[in-house]
Amino acid sequence: MLPVGLKPLLFHALDEIADAGLLRAVIVTNPHKPMVEAAARHWHGPLELEFVPQPQPRGVGHALACARDLLGGAPFAVALTDQLHVGANALRTVVDAYRATRLPSLLVHGYDETTLLPHATLEPVSLAMAADRSLRVTDITDRSTGRPRAEGATEPVAAGGRFVLPGGIFSEFDAAERSLAPWAELSHVTALQRLAWRGELAAARYTGTRFDCAIPEGYHAAVAAFPASA
Repeated sequence: MLPVGLKPLLFHALDEIADAGLLRAVIVTNPHKPMVEAAARHWHGPLELEFVPQPQPRGVGHALACARDLLGGAPFAVALTDQLHVGANALRTVVDAYRATRLPSLLVHGYDETTLLPHATLEPVSLAMAADRSLRVTDITDRSTGRPRAEGATEPVAAGGRFVLPGGIFSEFDAAERSLAPWAELSHVTALQRLAWRGELAAARYTGTRFDCAIPEGYHAAVAAFPASA
């Protein structure tokens, strides 16, 4: 609910989803923070909004699993609201990659290793060119490792907080969860890694600017880029 340019990050994400041509958004909420759903209901836009609670904060993978029934087995796009993009519509970029390749797709962007913020929530990836000249993600590194690059990466590239997954992806989450302690975090990166290692994850390169609003430095940079003017 942090504001950037006179509106919450959530509203920026909903605007992006609507502008990408999607018709419906499922918002995963914390049941102990009812103000998120209350605020979302005041967003004025064309999307059909649905809400599902995540009983415990157990990671993005677990949040997606909470929405499984509402997704009905269909492919779905994910927009992490703490990642703000300026330039081309980031979600449309990754949706277009999915439509072109018919593969699960991940938004990726380059970054400057020399100016990398110390606490950046970075998920480095490595890329390869497929036979059809489209890009594939071959590896993705969970941010918790602290590694500045993914294995085999020849350039600094990271995930951009937008991806499209098939409805059948939940079998990957189920398999990952079986190996976890009961209250451990279920990361979305685990499923993306499995897809990447099988050569089944397309990459959609983003050339705009990304603000990592999950950390104070990134949020302050976003606020400076979006002056609060009426």
